Amino acid sequence: MEWNRVIPTFTNFNKTSSTFFTLWEDPQDDYIEFDRKYKQLIKKYAESKGVLPQFDLPPNVFNVSSIPWTHFEHFSSNSKISENQLTTMLTMAKYEQYSSKLLMPITVQAHHGIVDGYHISMFIDRLQDEMNK
Repeated sequence: MEWNRVIPTFTNFNKTSSTFFTLWEDPQDDYIEFDRKYKQLIKKYAESKGVLPQFDLPPNVFNVSSIPWTHFEHFSSNSKISENQLTTMLTMAKYEQYSSKLLMPITVQAHHGIVDGYHISMFIDRLQDEMNK
């Protein structure tokens, strides 16, 4: 199966109940526009008590996760109960200054049936280029 576009899903934190929920947003051609829509979305659902406040997820998603409270060397959320083992997941941690550089750990979990190490390295290189701007 090949998707012409994939949709990012991301968790958000309800500060009142200390629980998480999953949101998704259509990709945009412009990062500034995506960021604006993302901020509107998390504000709209900030007090959500349901796991999926937007209801059904689109079928062509990838997960973006963040653990901004801590730094990690490795993270894995492998689960035998996951329905879709083909869904890619990106997990980022707290960024920290090391010498004159800011470092942010990122873990990419992807099924080898849909992506190779080459494609992940292309993603990492592009992410680094964007963060250097």
